Amino acid sequence: MAQADNNRQNSKQRTARLEMLVASFKQLLETPFSSLINIILIAIAISIPVVLKLSVDNFKQWAGYNNNGLEISAYLKPNTLDHAGLSLKEQISTWPGVESAEYISKQDALNELKSVGGLEQALAQLNENPLPSSIQIRLPHSQDIESLAKSIVERTQQLSLIESVRFDMSWFSKAAAIINTGQQIYNVITGFLSFGVLLVIGNAVRMTIDNHKDEILVSKLVGATDGYVRKPFIYMGMWIGALGATVGLALCFAGWWYLNQNLDALQLAYASDISLAALNPLYVIGVIISCALLGLLGAWLMCNSHLNRIEPE
Repeated sequence: MAQADNNRQNSKQRTARLEMLVASFKQLLETPFSSLINIILIAIAISIPVVLKLSVDNFKQWAGYNNNGLEISAYLKPNTLDHAGLSLKEQISTWPGVESAEYISKQDALNELKSVGGLEQALAQLNENPLPSSIQIRLPHSQDIESLAKSIVERTQQLSLIESVRFDMSWFSKAAAIINTGQQIYNVITGFLSFGVLLVIGNAVRMTIDNHKDEILVSKLVGATDGYVRKPFIYMGMWIGALGATVGLALCFAGWWYLNQNLDALQLAYASDISLAALNPLYVIGVIISCALLGLLGAWLMCNSHLNRIEPE
C-alpha cells in the first residue's frame, strides 16, 4: 500500500513538473517580441564561438594536421613485395611511441594520385608505376614529440627495406601552434559570451518576474514557497537558453551549407574535391545542453535576488 502511495505521489510530482515546463514555455509566448529578441541575442552570441570552432576544425583538415599526432612517411625500396611491406608495417607498429602504422602499396598510391583532378592524362602516358610503396607511421601528441620523431626516423632509416624517410616537423609545430592558439581564443570567447548569455537570460527572467508580480504575491499569500514560485521562471530560463542555442546552431548550419555549395572556384583552383568539415553531433548536443544549463543558472540567480523582494505585507 505504501509503495502504491509513493508511486502515485511520484506520478503527481512528474505531472506537476511537466505542467510547469509547459506553463513556462507559454510565458515566453505571452511576450513574443521580447522573447524573440532575447533568443536572437543568444543565437548570435552562440554562433560566434561555433563559427570559430568550425574554422579551427577546417584548418586542421586543410593543413593535413592529424588529431592523432605527427605522421612520418617511410618509402620502401623499388621492387619491394607487398607481403614484405606488410610484415615491416607490423614490425614498426610494435615500436614504443608509435601510435599506428599503415602500409600503402604502389598501386594504392597511384590510385590516390589519379583521384587528383587534371593528372589522368599525364599518368596514362606512363609505361609503369613510378611511385614507391610506403609506410605511414603515426606518432601520438606529446610534449617531447620532436625528440620522439627523430628517434623513430633514425630507427626507420636503419631498416634494410627503407629507401628514404620524410616528415615535416617544422610544419607540424607551426600547425600545432596555430591550432592551439585558435583553441585558446575559442575558450576565451566562449567564456565571455557565456557570461553574456547569463546576463541576457537573467534580465529576461527579471522582466517576467516584474510582469507577474501580482500573481507571485497572491501565490505567496496562499502559502506557496519560494521554491514553488521559482520553478516556472527557472524553466523559462532553460527554454530561452536551449532555443537560443538551437537557433544559433541553425544559423551556423545554414552558413556552412551555403559555403559548401559555393566552393566551385576553390575546387577548380586546387583541382581537388574540397568540402567543409561539419560539426560533430555530440558537440551540437553539448552546446544545446550547456546553454540550457546556463539558462537555468541565470534564472536561478535572478530569482534568488529578485523574488525575495516580493513579499506580501
